[in-house]
Amino acid sequence: MIVFGFWMLIGVHLLKYDKPNLSQMLLRLLERVWNGPGMQNLATRDRRLIPPIGLAMKVNMIQVQIKIWFVAISLMIGFCAPAFASSLENAKPALVIIDMQDFFIENGGILSRENITKVNNLIWRQVFAIKEAKKNYVPIMLVEYEGCGSIDATILAAVDGYPLLKRILKDRDGLFDINNSSAVEAIEQLETWGTRDLAIMGANGSACVEATIVGALKIGYKIVVYDLGVADFTQLNFQYPYVYKVGQDSLPPVTPANFVQIDDASEFYHFLGSKTVYSER
Repeated sequence: MIVFGFWMLIGVHLLKYDKPNLSQMLLRLLERVWNGPGMQNLATRDRRLIPPIGLAMKVNMIQVQIKIWFVAISLMIGFCAPAFASSLENAKPALVIIDMQDFFIENGGILSRENITKVNNLIWRQVFAIKEAKKNYVPIMLVEYEGCGSIDATILAAVDGYPLLKRILKDRDGLFDINNSSAVEAIEQLETWGTRDLAIMGANGSACVEATIVGALKIGYKIVVYDLGVADFTQLNFQYPYVYKVGQDSLPPVTPANFVQIDDASEFYHFLGSKTVYSER
């Protein structure tokens, strides 16, 4: 089992970094081992120390068995390594919902009818994203600011009982801020889930959400933001949907490979594994 695991690791490594020459490199490696001095010395020594007929046959049988094992392992690498590498490359994202606490809603702008409608639309889309994530076994991380009350009850009800849920209590705006006491906990949890892709929703867009995005980008995460899943309650009239302006906000230089802002519901839910097409934004 250990030998098989060793050869699998070699296969995955070669597949990832040298795909065109995988077969040739494996064959050369096997050939070196088979024709190396160790194998020849084994045969010579055993023939010399053991009676010629029975021992020679035994040594030949050992060599044949070893050769069969090498061939079998190389074939297993060829069949298994692509699927294994593909599973690593296609790891699920994590849905991260930031600071959806009543405190920020009630202590932000005025609770006008227009603002309340914005809050309801925001929460509705976040709950819908949670349902899509649960349907596709996507892990969910709920982030809340210490000392600012509980997360919205509707959101908590939506995630209740979900095994791939992690609640994180932070004490800085940015989840990945070096001074945030739970930053390591969050990173370790994402590593446990095996994800480097984060689907971001939450509040406030200009504060905690933005600070979390900046920190995540700095340590190599890919960020996908749904503008109808983010709001800013710091203004009298809540800013919703919240759209980041790359180059004007405090975001570091980004590329489509590490930061994508989505304004289409189907595209965002597809990122969470959904195959349903939605007509609304």
